[in-house]
Amino acid sequence: MTTSFEKETLEKISAKIYKLFPDFQGIKPKIRKRPKDEKTGESPPGHLFIYRKEVTGPDGQPITRLVRVVISEEGKIGKISASK
Repeated sequence: MTTSFEKETLEKISAKIYKLFPDFQGIKPKIRKRPKDEKTGESPPGHLFIYRKEVTGPDGQPITRLVRVVISEEGKIGKISASK
């Protein structure tokens, strides 16, 4: 993790992600500042949690699954997006 986060906040957010995506149970997120906005060149407030998992596709090829979670400065979930 590149940014320290309160353990309680991390556990609360992870519990919500594990409930929505049970196959990500136990995966720890990579935490970083939100990326810079291309128009303004500034990073919006908050953090980005990225849960990453390798799975095997039907043809035996490895597939990377991601769940990205935007977290506000207050520790609230703003947006969740996931790969298929």
